[in-house]
Amino acid sequence: GDVYKRQGFSLSSLNKLSDTRTSDNKSTLLHYLVQYVEQKQPDVLKWTKELNSVRHATKVQYSMLTTDLSLLKKNTVLIEKKIQSVIKAEGRSPSDIFDKIMPPMIERYKKEIDELDKLYQKVNENYIKLAEKFGENHTTTPPEGFFAMIADFIHLFKKARKEVKIQKAKAEKERKRKLQQEKKNRELERKRKQRQEQQAKGERDKEREKRRELRRKERTERRGDDDGDDGDDGGDGDKDDENGEQNVDTTDITDAITQLRSGKAFKRRRLRRQDTLRQQREKKMTQPTNLSNVFDQAKQDKSDNKRGR
Repeated sequence: GDVYKRQGFSLSSLNKLSDTRTSDNKSTLLHYLVQYVEQKQPDVLKWTKELNSVRHATKVQYSMLTTDLSLLKKNTVLIEKKIQSVIKAEGRSPSDIFDKIMPPMIERYKKEIDELDKLYQKVNENYIKLAEKFGENHTTTPPEGFFAMIADFIHLFKKARKEVKIQKAKAEKERKRKLQQEKKNRELERKRKQRQEQQAKGERDKEREKRRELRRKERTERRGDDDGDDGDDGGDGDKDDENGEQNVDTTDITDAITQLRSGKAFKRRRLRRQDTLRQQREKKMTQPTNLSNVFDQAKQDKSDNKRGR
């Protein structure tokens, strides 16, 4: 029925595959076909070599063969008649050997023409079958036109393969270039981050060194203040004797002890403090004693003993 009708395409449509282009106008449907065959069925690519002789068939004018063969047959008949008329002619010389040479020769030519005619008929029959197999009408499509369409498609297919190869080479080159550029960008980014880290580290080191220097200055200033306070304790002994008490800043003493607990500076300061306290006690012993001064002195000694430790 109609459901089982054959479906396909004509040979003339093969050459239109190269006219169907992609949206970017860089590739065609034939390029896609070549890529598909190379990836999925690479053995099919041999068909161009198998049909390499088709290009020779396009140079044969089959209509001329028919005409030439008919002319040969017609001329052979005329020559044969002429030979017979010459043989039957009167007045021939007895030494004439025309009738011995020409009849066998014309018979040989007739056999060759008959073989050529049979070969032509066989070629014609084979072409009819071939045209029907490819869905072509042999009456409207001459053999040279049929083979020309195949030869043109072979040329376009080979050309498309070369173009695909060039496109692949360019794509591979571009891919390698992008990889190198990405690698270069990553290296530049790594160096940039490394420089930033080094700069940040340098800034942190500078800030840390500034804080250290500030702490050193603060410690130096505190030491100078503590040394000045010690000198003042020795020079103001009379004033402390008059008031009967000594004003000591507990916070400063704690900070000084923390900063100067180890080393010779702490020892020298402790010795000076003890010497100052000793001088104060000696002076107080020479003054009149009352109960209030005794309590005050005991508190002062207790506070001084704690600072001395």
